[in-house]
Amino acid sequence: MRDKLIRKASVWVLCAVVVGCLGYSMLVLTARPAYGGTVCEPEDCTLVTQQIGPGFCAVEGRGGFRGAVCPDNPNYPDVFIVYCRNGEMLQGDCSTF
Repeated sequence: MRDKLIRKASVWVLCAVVVGCLGYSMLVLTARPAYGGTVCEPEDCTLVTQQIGPGFCAVEGRGGFRGAVCPDNPNYPDVFIVYCRNGEMLQGDCSTF
């Protein structure tokens, strides 16, 4: 009688562990990132300030590269702006590269 009770309890514990693991797996696999979308990572901002900005502003008449804001706005964490010395601007987003 005692062995039968131990076996029954073991089966219930095993089932509980399996169901718990499946629930945890579903939770992890369906989770969304905290930021909820594309953001400008530090590597993206480095690319903007070292290549994209200087390349865009090197065109004759733009006066050269003045600076960049990356990301541009906390509400839009994937947007950057490049400023040239003549006042011209280039706006882009980090999801394009």
